Amino acid sequence: MNNLNSRQEQIVQYLVENHFAKVESLVEVFGVSNETIRRDLKKLEQESFIIRTHGGAQYDNLRAREKQYEIRAQRNFAEKKSIARLAASYVKDGDSIVLNTGTSTLLLAKELGNRNNLIVITNSLDAANILVENESNEVCLVGGFLRKSGRGLSGDISCEVLSKFQADKVFLSIGGIAEKCGVTEYHVSESAVMRKMIEISNKVMVLSDYSKFNEIALNRVCAYKDIDYLFTDWNTPMKEIVACKNAQIKVLVAQREEAWNLCGKPQ
Repeated sequence: MNNLNSRQEQIVQYLVENHFAKVESLVEVFGVSNETIRRDLKKLEQESFIIRTHGGAQYDNLRAREKQYEIRAQRNFAEKKSIARLAASYVKDGDSIVLNTGTSTLLLAKELGNRNNLIVITNSLDAANILVENESNEVCLVGGFLRKSGRGLSGDISCEVLSKFQADKVFLSIGGIAEKCGVTEYHVSESAVMRKMIEISNKVMVLSDYSKFNEIALNRVCAYKDIDYLFTDWNTPMKEIVACKNAQIKVLVAQREEAWNLCGKPQ
């Protein structure tokens, strides 16, 4: 909740506990004006914590719904780009790789421009379009139903096509990761595709910026024991890195200086 002030965080907690509240009730509880509460509710809806209703608001569990793709693409961009650059160094010419739909794997696809003779299996329209530009690559875009918000394909058809392959590595963008639940994903259809991608791959490589840790989405994808490599960034708490290492995951941390080189040093 880094973008919220203290009162807005308290409003979220109040709605978590009460599920719904009228504007008048929130005015009374927090001792501010009607106009202030309405501004707070507008902000919380923009941040995907609540849904405003006629005369009030209800809690909208962030972990149960995916944010707009365009918004997610810009969030923690420097960290994601650095992670993608680091992950790309683990892809060799001639590798067979699997990429799911997501902002992190899309950045990874952009980092693979100088790799040749890749066999790429993906459900991401955007990643496929980027990687097919290199004529030495073979790109399989799995079939399925198109989900506009993530520009990815999913469903039984996707899983059926995936089952025909065996790949060296899968790189996954994820909804959340936590020691208790492992990797989780917002959409049930995408989570099924991710599980199949893991099944057909020799190595499982997870891309996760710091904000995904202890974020738990609705659908389980895999446990820590199923992950071979985790690529993350310099903001990830050490206790999370240690927990992953204790689970025998090889953790690779992108450095802040790399982000400055890629995106420019902050002023």
